[in-house]
Amino acid sequence: MAQGLTTSDNQPQAWPLRLGRLALRGLARMAWLLAWLWVIGAAWYSELGPTFVPILMATAVAIGFPLAWYRWKNTRRRTALVFLATFLLALGLWTLKRPKTDAYWVAELAQAPTISLEGDQLTIEGLRDCVYRTKGDFDLRYRIETYDLAQLETLDLLVERFHPWNALAHTLLTFGFSDGRHVVISVEVRREIGESFDPIAGLFRQLELMYVLGTESDLIGLRTNFRKSHAWLYPIRTTKERIRKLFRSMLARAKHLQTSPEFYNTLTSTCTTNIVDHVLDLAPDRFDPDWRVLLPGYVATLAYEAGLIDTDLSFDAMQEAFRIDDIAQAGPVDTVYSQRIRSGRPARVTGEPPR
Repeated sequence: MAQGLTTSDNQPQAWPLRLGRLALRGLARMAWLLAWLWVIGAAWYSELGPTFVPILMATAVAIGFPLAWYRWKNTRRRTALVFLATFLLALGLWTLKRPKTDAYWVAELAQAPTISLEGDQLTIEGLRDCVYRTKGDFDLRYRIETYDLAQLETLDLLVERFHPWNALAHTLLTFGFSDGRHVVISVEVRREIGESFDPIAGLFRQLELMYVLGTESDLIGLRTNFRKSHAWLYPIRTTKERIRKLFRSMLARAKHLQTSPEFYNTLTSTCTTNIVDHVLDLAPDRFDPDWRVLLPGYVATLAYEAGLIDTDLSFDAMQEAFRIDDIAQAGPVDTVYSQRIRSGRPARVTGEPPR
């Protein structure tokens, strides 16, 4: 009787411990699974030797370790140690890999802009201004433009949805001057000839990062009129001083990448995460940590919730008011393209973003 009471009394205390052990075991297995998948990817994209070598290494990791783990249970500790050593070796090789400074880049990404800034006087040599016939057929053209940053007045955020899954999108910023000109900054993968965007490869230091500077008729017109993407152009609510600081910050990073290239990373260094990093450097109180930053298609929701979009409309009404692909496609990409994509949209709301 006493033994039965003791067991019953101890049971409530045993359950939390048992659940804790199960949770820890589940987390450990998840960590091993993610590490195994990462090593497979690192081997596949290692570029060690001829093409068949990375394939063989990835296959060996994918099949060998699970087979050893479940087939020879009495040697699991040894298998785990061998896997840990393999993981550390792959991590070391991955860390040592460096981004390319010179490669056979696709034509539209081959030339980086030359940026000269003295006080408020900015000169951009190599501002991209391609003229398109189709999305793949265009005349490559660059401009030399000078700007007075004291005349920089507006900031807009473009969101381009190019996939049926709305979470996938591209974002860019366009800076407007009082004379009607705009400079677009688009953070992109600097593709080589024959290379296409691959989000998996982007996790394994395969893609280089580039800040593309261009005109709206090029960088936005390409997306609305030739790629036929759904696109929204949102006015950003902030001060002129902050717009100028953000512009300077992005110009400085564009210059830095020309001499110190960096890898694009599908999770940590994308079109959106880089923009957010610039914003946080200047105004660290603007965003709280949010997983949606990793999915550019949600950036409009984040900006709306933070009060950064210059509107007093509801979210659904805002989405309708600031969509531009239909109005852009109603005419050619010409000298009045920038005015046309802004025609008919609600007036800006003045003042600082709320917090």
